[in-house]
Amino acid sequence: MSVRVYRATAVYGSWYDGQQARGFEGHFVTSLSGEIGANRIKFAKVITPIFQKQIYQEHKIRVSPGQIRIRFEREQPALTRSRNVRAEFLEMTYRGRERHAERFPSQLFKWPKARRRPKIKKTRAARVRRRNKRKPSRRRMVKRRKRR
Repeated sequence: MSVRVYRATAVYGSWYDGQQARGFEGHFVTSLSGEIGANRIKFAKVITPIFQKQIYQEHKIRVSPGQIRIRFEREQPALTRSRNVRAEFLEMTYRGRERHAERFPSQLFKWPKARRRPKIKKTRAARVRRRNKRKPSRRRMVKRRKRR
């Protein structure tokens, strides 16, 4: 399987703080192997809570996942699969046509481990119930005959 570098930008739209409009951006980079469509979905699910947490830490604003816009850049080939997600955060301020961006130091986040689903062991009682489930009872058969 080919390994590709994925770059995503998460944006929380601007809000007005009384003097100027503000916005928040996060730029994320990682490399994954597999299909592009599935990896984009997986990557978006990983970076959304990271981005929400960062906005809450900086501005004490709770943001729902629906308010976050995520865009992807074109994938490029990579040498190895990464176990980390590199993130850079920017706070944008707008006043008229004037724009200003304040950068925060870049951070590394570990890729979350896949959750293992417990294997369900089928017990004898469950098998017996399933075997007997479809059998109609004698009383039910008699009632059906009387209806006709």
